[in-house]
Amino acid sequence: MKSREVVVYSLIFVFLFSITGNVNTVDRNKSEKSFFTLNKTNENQYYTIELSAEDYVDDDETYVDAVVLFQKDVKVRITDMTIKREYDKLNGLAGSFPSLLYDYLQSAWFVSEIGEDKICYLSSVDDVMTNDNLSLVYQPTVVDELSWGVDWIDAERVWGGVEDARSVISGNPAGEDIKVAIVDSGIDYTHPDLNDNYVSGRDYVNDDYDPMDDNGHGTHVAGIVGAEDNNIISVIGVAPKVSLYGVKVLNSGGSGTWSDIIAGINWAAENEMDIINISIGGREGDSLLEEAINRVWDLGIVVVAAAGNYLLINPGVDYPAKYEKAIAVANLKAKPSPEAPTSVTRNSGSCKGPELDLSAPGTEILSTWLSGEYLKADGTSMAAPMVAGTCALILSVDSHFFPYDVRDILIETILDLGVEGHDNKYGYGEINAWRATDLAEDTEPSDSDSDGLYDREEMQHGTNRFDSDTDDDGLSDYEEVHIYVTSPLKPDTDNDGLSDYEEINIYPTNPIKPDTDYDGLTDGWEVEHGFDPLDSADGISDYDGDGLSNGDETSLYNTNYLDPDTDNDGLTDGEEVYGFYIDTIGTRYTDPADSDTDGDGLSDSEEANGFSISGVGLRYTDPTVYDTDGDGLNDRVEVIIIQIDPRDIDTDDDGYTDYEEFCAGTDPKDPTDYPGSGGGFIP
Repeated sequence: MKSREVVVYSLIFVFLFSITGNVNTVDRNKSEKSFFTLNKTNENQYYTIELSAEDYVDDDETYVDAVVLFQKDVKVRITDMTIKREYDKLNGLAGSFPSLLYDYLQSAWFVSEIGEDKICYLSSVDDVMTNDNLSLVYQPTVVDELSWGVDWIDAERVWGGVEDARSVISGNPAGEDIKVAIVDSGIDYTHPDLNDNYVSGRDYVNDDYDPMDDNGHGTHVAGIVGAEDNNIISVIGVAPKVSLYGVKVLNSGGSGTWSDIIAGINWAAENEMDIINISIGGREGDSLLEEAINRVWDLGIVVVAAAGNYLLINPGVDYPAKYEKAIAVANLKAKPSPEAPTSVTRNSGSCKGPELDLSAPGTEILSTWLSGEYLKADGTSMAAPMVAGTCALILSVDSHFFPYDVRDILIETILDLGVEGHDNKYGYGEINAWRATDLAEDTEPSDSDSDGLYDREEMQHGTNRFDSDTDDDGLSDYEEVHIYVTSPLKPDTDNDGLSDYEEINIYPTNPIKPDTDYDGLTDGWEVEHGFDPLDSADGISDYDGDGLSNGDETSLYNTNYLDPDTDNDGLTDGEEVYGFYIDTIGTRYTDPADSDTDGDGLSDSEEANGFSISGVGLRYTDPTVYDTDGDGLNDRVEVIIIQIDPRDIDTDDDGYTDYEEFCAGTDPKDPTDYPGSGGGFIP
């Protein structure tokens, strides 16, 4: 039996400093190191690690196809290797690792889980792809035909209001706006019973965004979850208004890799799915796949998985259904027949074991197939989407239910089968959608820290569901999310120097606008310096006496309203903005935030005050023009280096410009030394 979930969160502290260092790699002839940096954001701290795969290539150049998930507070970049998949949401990647690098990562402190890539199949039997039992193509004979399984779990009573209903009553739970990812062989999204409910998806087999099914299995699963209502001659699913997303991870033969399965799980997390259905199984599992399942479950996504099928000797529940944070589903068959069922029993080919959670109809289930066809099929692959569809109905009642809320509702409303209580054949028993949604109506979603923000909301907002005030600013996470619209992860949402609590309860200013009164001064600065953050007149005052108002300095000129000469060039900010007169030049306007407006190497004040040049006299240059006299030599070269007239293109009146003489090596101050005269000049 799967134990009840216990989750322990460790608080990530905000550090006020940054650390750099190094970590020794594996011991070998080269002295190589992996450099890491401890960074911080407003919300948390994280390590950044960079590795070069080339540093780990041995003489044999052997490689391992593997998948790695890193610790949640570490960002790792590996260069110079073939990367097959990147898992941004799960924080990991898959690729071809040099053997030495793989060995190193197995014991690296920043790695959560690592393992070799493996092959998986459709509900495998004895490690070969035997598939679920597929019957001949079947054509429905009535409008929105109910498969016996959908009817048996009373799904139609939920959305149709009565027994044997075939259309949805508006307002009843039917899966509307609930997003279900079918991680499988894709979906034939052109099927007339799926095309309106299909939204989008991803194909990891052909590496594109067209998850068209070329096997049929995923299409059949999708139809059980959410075949549409109100068609002509067709079937109807457990949740006929659900949003379906196809994630193709299996090829036409029904096989795939764990790296692609994890990529599909990552895609579901990135695209904020509510439910993931995995009717895929493997005899071998590892902590890597389990960690991927755990991470999406902890993000608030319900994971439903087929328990697996067998022919001869029961091998136990398949992976990933075997994991704690996946709902494992066994297959039920109708007695005496699907046409007139009076009871159900376990299909003898359904895997059994202590990890089973629930049982659902999965034998002779009619659903959608390729090319607009319909087909009856057997297997736990058909039972799992019965549960996934029921989960969608529960979330239709309240989308705030966390995965363990959903599982608890399912378990509390089962009909016990077999040995009383939980057993290895049926889990807790058979599901009933009508009883489950009825209980959901009277159930409050979990709120572990009692802050008013449901656990699923907390995971969606990145807050700690065991801490009512994640950022310790004096406001509860619920207040910040639903009342004040501030960040529950930052004590000062608008970075104005006042905490959200201070802005709301003390001053009161706007916690999401750094300048509440639009006077050009941040709220925090106004409070610190005795101004009123709610009085825009403060922006008109001139705190530093430079002739510019505080508001204009902040909003227009990017100058410091505490410093009359922001750029320290000897001119006040006001003089530079409003202009200053230069003898023989005129009025000029310079940049108060740049001490050298024209970039000629002379400060604005130096150019305005003039230069005394030997043999030339006092000269003023234009602080807005790089080369005042336009002779090709900038003002600094003429004034400081050569010491010639920066206002005259030919200082010595020898017929050659200062620039020409400078380039020729003659003296631009000596009329007898000109290009071709044989003289020489070194400035």
